Amino acid sequence: MLQASARRRHGSRFLIAGFLAVACLAVGAMRPAAAGANIPYPYEFMPYIEGVSYQGQSTCVSAGTHWPGVMGFRDLLNFWFGAHEAQDWRACNVGDQSEHKESRALDYFVNARTDPATTLKILAWILEKDQYGNNYARARRLGIMYVISNGRMFRFYDPGRGWTQQSGCPASDPGSWDQTHCHVNHIHFSFSWAGAKKQTSWWTTVQQTRKGCNSTLQTWVFASPYGPLVQIKRISDAYGNVYDTQSEIKNSYWRVRAGGQEYRANQPLSTLANPRPQAMLPTSLGPCLFNLT
Repeated sequence: MLQASARRRHGSRFLIAGFLAVACLAVGAMRPAAAGANIPYPYEFMPYIEGVSYQGQSTCVSAGTHWPGVMGFRDLLNFWFGAHEAQDWRACNVGDQSEHKESRALDYFVNARTDPATTLKILAWILEKDQYGNNYARARRLGIMYVISNGRMFRFYDPGRGWTQQSGCPASDPGSWDQTHCHVNHIHFSFSWAGAKKQTSWWTTVQQTRKGCNSTLQTWVFASPYGPLVQIKRISDAYGNVYDTQSEIKNSYWRVRAGGQEYRANQPLSTLANPRPQAMLPTSLGPCLFNLT
């Protein structure tokens, strides 16, 4: 018998509001923008999230080398925050150690002093938690190692340090700063190799849709270090019910089974021995099975 709590409803919206109070720490005395970033995640990710480690520049790449994760991130910024100039590569004989020499860094030319609102929104977008409470979720899912803006640096591989002042950019005398060295006229992002190559969870989560038994099942398949993880996103079943929040899906009559065992929908699948779990919909003709991987 169907659960009495099953409802017909529209898909919910999960919008992201920027934490401008946190972002203000990065931009000194700049006034916060009037509203948050309000940029939605493209996916509802699994709770698993990557850590970030520091991978400093040790080689050089030739001009014209552009990594897809860096370019994809640039495109995201341009889409959500308006088109701006950006630069990734730098010659090996210019300056000190820098991920620019491996095209693993992006200078995004939005000025912290002349356009503080956009700067704050971008930083809030990067710093924000996800729906699972993971800190700095976008930066971690994109493989961003650190960000520098308006004379301050935040290391996602060492977040306990918080925002630190750049050498040569004294907080007591911002008028003396070199605007390029102190990252006033641009925001600097450095990426891990996985982030640069588009191998992090932001890019590897894939939506799949399956139909059968007069039902539609939408899932996300997330490539993690534990192998494929599967999250059911939305169920439209043969009885006219729509389940599109995680609590509804988890408490629905749907089940996931693998290796002879049954699990409730959206129970973590990372420890299952059978690599091909199935979602199971009971019908009058017997269970209708959907392969999830």
